[in-house]
Amino acid sequence: MALSLEGLNDLISNQFELNNLLSEFKKQKGINNEKLTFLGINDIASYYWCSRESIFKAKENEIKYFKNAIIDSYIVLDLIQELKIENLIALGPLEILFRADKIEVDELNNLFIKKGINSPSIDNRSLGYALYKSDDTNSYNEIMIYFGSYNKEREKDTSFICFVDTVENFLELDNKYQEELVRTKHTDTRSLEEIENGKPLWTKRSYARARGKLLHELNNFKNKYKSFRWHFPWDNYIVTGIPDGIGNNFIYEYKSAKDKYYYHNYIRAIANSQADLYGYFFEKQEKKIETVFMKEGESKKTNDKTDIDNASNILNIFKSTLTGNLDHIAPVEWKCKKCDYYDECEVTSLKN
Repeated sequence: MALSLEGLNDLISNQFELNNLLSEFKKQKGINNEKLTFLGINDIASYYWCSRESIFKAKENEIKYFKNAIIDSYIVLDLIQELKIENLIALGPLEILFRADKIEVDELNNLFIKKGINSPSIDNRSLGYALYKSDDTNSYNEIMIYFGSYNKEREKDTSFICFVDTVENFLELDNKYQEELVRTKHTDTRSLEEIENGKPLWTKRSYARARGKLLHELNNFKNKYKSFRWHFPWDNYIVTGIPDGIGNNFIYEYKSAKDKYYYHNYIRAIANSQADLYGYFFEKQEKKIETVFMKEGESKKTNDKTDIDNASNILNIFKSTLTGNLDHIAPVEWKCKKCDYYDECEVTSLKN
């Protein structure tokens, strides 16, 4: 009997043990323990939003990418197990990860795209989201927005707004409530002094993130694109990615932007780089990018060849910045005002 996925999750759920595993992995690979090794494609592409923030995010997310790599390795090895008659029960997390190094991209595409086997890392996504609205007294009322499996009983819930089953439906709802202080709920990390000084629990950016995620899920729910998450060796790093969609010869990337101006000036470079990175690692020749513009209520689709040179360029720029061989460029000030890493950032022009 093979080690179960639940058992593996339990095995690496302890943060202390997971940190020790990551240190052991780097030791066995001859990598300095302080060196960032596991990266995410979305963090790398966000370099074009802010180089410093992208590094902050990469460092914060490394342990998550490491854990995901182990879990994904187990999933794929377990799927291949029937063909190779290989028992995973005696393998520890690192051995599982090392075994998966031999798996080729073609084999992954054959499993998840051609054969249509469902990837647990994709199919366990939630089909419901909660948004929160603050009122003038700084208290909050819960607003639930549902999509996916519709339950008529939800209408009896006083927090229910409507059933959201399309991007267009959500945009209509969002335009109705965006002038109010709509926020996502998150863990209260404010200090007692910050609470006494009136620092708000809600942030505009938290709602923007949840809105973008919801639009992604609605779009994926409609398009039914197949995808899977995987990690790839590059230079002395391991890069993890999970595209919005994967076809036989293309990568699909979906973005949302508040308007066309915002997209062309701040999002387009990120979208293209992210799609090119996916195409590079997942070995797809074409990229399809779809963008929804919130203000205009429109969407735009572009089809193009994967730009391998662009993917290689952003990888090397990110690496040079990460290793200190390339200086950061301070972003426009309004980005700094809403940045989660403002307090620890030494690049922002707001502190100069």
